[in-house]
Amino acid sequence: MRGTRDPIVPRAWAEEVARLLPDGRTASVPGAGHTLNCSAPLELARITRTLLA
Repeated sequence: MRGTRDPIVPRAWAEEVARLLPDGRTASVPGAGHTLNCSAPLELARITRTLLA
């Protein structure tokens, strides 16, 4: 997961990491930065629950 305004983790890097994992997937939070737990905690929780289901 990454925010679309994340200055630390570029989208391409996140997608590459996901590709290397057996069940890797990516998710982006529009308008959020790097620390989703601070900038978008509800969206982080929603995406996390979806990925764990």
